[in-house]
Amino acid sequence: FAEILLLREAVLGTLTTCASNDPMLSGSVERLEQVTDRFLNGFGELRAVQTTITKTYEQEVLGPAREMAGLYSIIEGATGHRDAQIWPALGKSREAFTAMLVAANSYYLSLASSSAEDARRNTETIEKTIPVMSDLADNDLQRMALKRLHARTVALREGMAKLTEQLAIRTELLRNTIDASQADAIAAIDGLSVKMRQREQKAQETFDRTLSSISRRVLSIAVIFLGIILSAGVLIALSIRLPLQQIMSAMRAIASGNYDRSVQGTTARDEVGAMARAVEVFRENAIAKRKTEDELRAAKEKAESALLELSTAQQNLIDAERLAALGGLVAGVAHEVNNPIGISLTVASSFARRA
Repeated sequence: FAEILLLREAVLGTLTTCASNDPMLSGSVERLEQVTDRFLNGFGELRAVQTTITKTYEQEVLGPAREMAGLYSIIEGATGHRDAQIWPALGKSREAFTAMLVAANSYYLSLASSSAEDARRNTETIEKTIPVMSDLADNDLQRMALKRLHARTVALREGMAKLTEQLAIRTELLRNTIDASQADAIAAIDGLSVKMRQREQKAQETFDRTLSSISRRVLSIAVIFLGIILSAGVLIALSIRLPLQQIMSAMRAIASGNYDRSVQGTTARDEVGAMARAVEVFRENAIAKRKTEDELRAAKEKAESALLELSTAQQNLIDAERLAALGGLVAGVAHEVNNPIGISLTVASSFARRA
């Protein structure tokens, strides 16, 4: 019973703690506390009833039985010989007493209705044999013992009736209080378990929905970040590729002799800008080289033209000198012949010298 009380305090304390920590369970826990309290209180009542039953059995059944056994011994001792008329009735009553005692013990331990009936029937047999033995008694000691035996038999019958009533109360207490409270407690626990399972299922569904929502959000964020990374990669690639393509186009243009196309990206502060500035320097150097070559070519052509003019002038001078010499020769001849042709040749010679 002490262990039951300790467990009772532990159970009620746990239920109270659960109810205080979880307001949603306060109603169910309160009902479960009431049922559990009634169920455990039933053991206290059962303990009291069992104590009463034990006391009744020991004092009002076994006590009169022990006295009856002593009275039977007194009656047998007061009977002088085995041939006495009281002896058959005494033997029958003694046998009924023994059977009654065995049946009473069996009924007390097993609550068998057949044992109770045997005890009642044997008690009646004892009560019926007492008047017979009183009529056949040989002495006052026998009559006094039989009178006392009758009183103890009545007390035993009343004790058995009281024991039967108390055992019925105990059975009723077990059935209607303890077993019923146990059934109510089991029903309350089952209801609480169902509610907890429903809450657990609901929580699991909420968790699954939340996890699915988080998964979708994480997937969306991952897709967004992947798009951002791809876009950034494309932009970075384009920011490198396009300037490189422009630099390559400028280099091809320079290699093909097209120096008018300017190099893009020379203002950038990165490696591509340094490369573009290097190509621009190369383009400027190529332009300067081409300009120098053009100037050198023009000077060469100018020199060649001057040399050609000088050669032509020298040839003209030679031709003039030859013509002058020829004119002088003709003038001399004309002078010799003294005719108008000489005047013409002299004029021609004069023009030739001017030329």
